Amino acid sequence: MDSSEESFPSCLDESSRRESEWEKSLMVPPKIIYRIGVYGWRKRCLYFSIVFLLCLSLLNFTLLMWIVRVMELTPSGISNLKIFNWGIKLEGDCLFEKKLQTSRIKPSDPKKPLKIDSAKQVVIISRNEDGEIQNKLTIGDDSIRVQAKNFIVENLNNKTLYQANSSDVVFGAESLEVTGDLGAVFRKALRTSKLTSDENLSIKSDGFTHLNAKENIRIQSSGKIQIRAQGDISMISGNQINLQAKEVIFKNLTISPFYPSGRPNAKVLQLCMCGNNGKLFLAHGSAKCQAFESTCS
Repeated sequence: MDSSEESFPSCLDESSRRESEWEKSLMVPPKIIYRIGVYGWRKRCLYFSIVFLLCLSLLNFTLLMWIVRVMELTPSGISNLKIFNWGIKLEGDCLFEKKLQTSRIKPSDPKKPLKIDSAKQVVIISRNEDGEIQNKLTIGDDSIRVQAKNFIVENLNNKTLYQANSSDVVFGAESLEVTGDLGAVFRKALRTSKLTSDENLSIKSDGFTHLNAKENIRIQSSGKIQIRAQGDISMISGNQINLQAKEVIFKNLTISPFYPSGRPNAKVLQLCMCGNNGKLFLAHGSAKCQAFESTCS
């Protein structure tokens, strides 16, 4: 009897315990609330950083707009400097402190001239594919120097007016006019088809003067023609020498001392020629052409 009474309450406790656990399992779990956010000094530091970055962005944007306005930046270039696929277009004055290398320079406005100004000198150089200097133009303080194998000046019709190289100098103009007071000086030979002068034409030679032509040599003047030499003047022709004039005057010829019988006439003389050398001399009109040997020597 005693053992059965002791086991019965233990079964009731176990059943009660299980019922209480089942009821607890059916109960809704309690809600856990977490506070999300920044509070205290962290919140103030975050707001200060956001305001500082906003002010810095506004300052950068203001500086950018100022640079764009001052430099006049556009989608095609900077101010008067325009950048295109074919090159760069610059309007107005431009200053280059160092070298400028380009293949072509032309004025932006065809109606305005292209002006190149330099404080010292302007040097224009062209090179070949290997980088060697081919031509060089130097505009200095008191001179213009051109270094080239061949220097050519042409007109608008591509006709050569002047050409110079190491072998010869060619003038292709219709006429060459020299207006200097002392004229033109030629150290070597002069070859021309025509030589004219508006006033007096004076030809002086320090050495031997030689006139050579394949056809004819014609000397024509509306005034006087004077040929003067310190030595001899020789005229040699394979055929004839023709003198056509109203008057032919010979001065300072030797006069033969042989007088005719009677009183000689000093105003009338006859022209004689030595047979050995063709030298001319004068004799009295009524006398024979006689002379001493020294006269015809």
